[in-house]
Amino acid sequence: LYSNVLTFGAIMTAYLVWRGISLEQIGIWRGVSAAVGLAGTFVYKILSARIGLVNSGMLSVTVQFCCLSIGYASLFVDNLTISFAMLIVGVCSSRIGLWVFDISVTQLMQLNVADDVRGEVGGVQSSLNSFFFLLSFGLGILLPDPASFHVYASIGYIFVAAAVVCFAVGVYSKRDSLAKLETHYFFWGRVGRCFDCRCLTARGVALRDFLCSLAWMQDLVQTYNSPNLQVTRIDIGDSFLKTRDVTKGYDIYALKITGNSTASSNITKSTMMVTSGMHPREYAPPELLQRWATQLVQAYGVDADTTAILDHAEIHLVIQVNPDGRALAETTQPTRRKNLNEANAQSCPKDQTGVDLNRNFPFQWGRTSGSSSNKCAQTYRGSAAASEPETQAIVNYALSIFPTSQRQTVSPISAYPAETTSGVFIDVHAAGELIIWPWGYQEAKSPNHLDLQALVNKYIHFNGYASSGPDDAFGSVASAGVTFELGYARRQDCNYFENSILPGNLQALTYAAKVSSKPYSLPKGPDIASMIVSQEQVVNLPGAFVTVTLAVSDQTFAASQALESAQQTVALVRIHVDVHPYDTSDTTGPLVTLSGSQLQVGVSSEGSPTTMGVATIFLDQLLDTRPGRHAIYADAVDSDGTVGPVTAACRFWSGGCCSRW
Repeated sequence: LYSNVLTFGAIMTAYLVWRGISLEQIGIWRGVSAAVGLAGTFVYKILSARIGLVNSGMLSVTVQFCCLSIGYASLFVDNLTISFAMLIVGVCSSRIGLWVFDISVTQLMQLNVADDVRGEVGGVQSSLNSFFFLLSFGLGILLPDPASFHVYASIGYIFVAAAVVCFAVGVYSKRDSLAKLETHYFFWGRVGRCFDCRCLTARGVALRDFLCSLAWMQDLVQTYNSPNLQVTRIDIGDSFLKTRDVTKGYDIYALKITGNSTASSNITKSTMMVTSGMHPREYAPPELLQRWATQLVQAYGVDADTTAILDHAEIHLVIQVNPDGRALAETTQPTRRKNLNEANAQSCPKDQTGVDLNRNFPFQWGRTSGSSSNKCAQTYRGSAAASEPETQAIVNYALSIFPTSQRQTVSPISAYPAETTSGVFIDVHAAGELIIWPWGYQEAKSPNHLDLQALVNKYIHFNGYASSGPDDAFGSVASAGVTFELGYARRQDCNYFENSILPGNLQALTYAAKVSSKPYSLPKGPDIASMIVSQEQVVNLPGAFVTVTLAVSDQTFAASQALESAQQTVALVRIHVDVHPYDTSDTTGPLVTLSGSQLQVGVSSEGSPTTMGVATIFLDQLLDTRPGRHAIYADAVDSDGTVGPVTAACRFWSGGCCSRW
């Protein structure tokens, strides 16, 4: 690009003066060109938010080339007025493409080039820029006659075309690594098709449509599944249409994510299952799960806490429960809520046929309160419990992954033991900014009411929702089942999704995974609100040490500090190194225990009571005293003896960086 002379530089200025254009006119149009270029800053912000950095770069450099084509063509027009107009329009308009491309490439370098070599890469880039810039002047020295300007312009034009090709080839060759940086797909896709990943509801950052969602899942598996991280797509059943005709409809997939970086024989993994897309007209829930899955796989092996969570839990995401309906909601039936079972519903409006899958689950099926026997009603519960193939797929899959030993076969359901019951189930819907938890079918508290209350209270801390009184997961497989109702609209504005729905709910889902081993117990214990591991201090290699500073509280992550579970003080803080406290190989217990005067009570920035503790850990205290990466795990016990969830960090002794797990 720097070899291009179709700019208001010295060479083109000399050419324009030779053609009889005054310096005053040239100065005015140079100012216009600069203003157009500056406008690229605002265009970049909008463009990158909607289609991502890679697509912004590709689009902008292509626009620059197309605009320069107008300017280049002007050199072959005899009429001075028309030629000058074409040149000015082409050159000025090309500046916006150049500006957006420059910012996009700079941002891609910041994201994709490692810190320790970024200076070298930037230096090479600057050297190449200077070389091509000098090349244009070299041509001016070799061919000083202004009549030869078309030669300089032709060479520069060819170089710009080469830049477009080089960027396209370069990005395509690095598509695997670049795809990890963005939630957007490239125009050409990764499986040979052009994905329509547009925002379906409003201007803003793209929400993936249904076909893009299917391709995204396949792509995630291909990119991230490895010996250390299991990312698999599991066919758990068929949609209604496919059960009637295998050439129609869709498979229903579960996405399983779990880590394998520690010895599996030492771990009894907990289970977390999340569903979305049950009601096709609700667009935000599937996108939330896709963003969370992307966050998990990208953070595994990089972030110690995420790595610890995935090494001790299996995450199962059924992102599109009702694929037939979702495909239709994006085309001809935007209000579609139910599946596509149109049996005996010919008299119903076209978008009101089918069964409400949310009312078709077997637990307490058939109740008239909250569901309907009217086939045209949006809450039609179906002809029988679990009559629909989509419901059967969810029920059968849940029964296959949650522990059978903790289920109850008699009614009424009694309280599940808090210390031995594992598993979390979340069904994500829109809208209402609510968290709904058992019981919902009756005006009564569930037998694990206080336990669920503590858990929901922690979710609310992150997403700020209100609570209200799903029942099937709790009643059928004993998991701590709740429903998230995202946002305030079924077709949520994309900007609101990005800025309000996404951040808090990603944190809530991650917290759910963290406590999934004991969801009725761990949320009642103290949380590690923060854990900061200092830079290594080296006395001599065996004496190298770090300090761990912890902030611990029963109340920091509690939305309501008035709850009974949020009233206790912190009695103990336990620190383990290299062996997670949940692993059966942990026979030595915590490496450091803080209690009594070692814990100081203060107040957090949010105003809640917080207990602070500082521990010193020496390399020669560890079971493995070799320099290198070591994982640090911490949990806490409150004055009632309730243990809170584990939080992880990492530390390199004698070289390395925590962020490169």
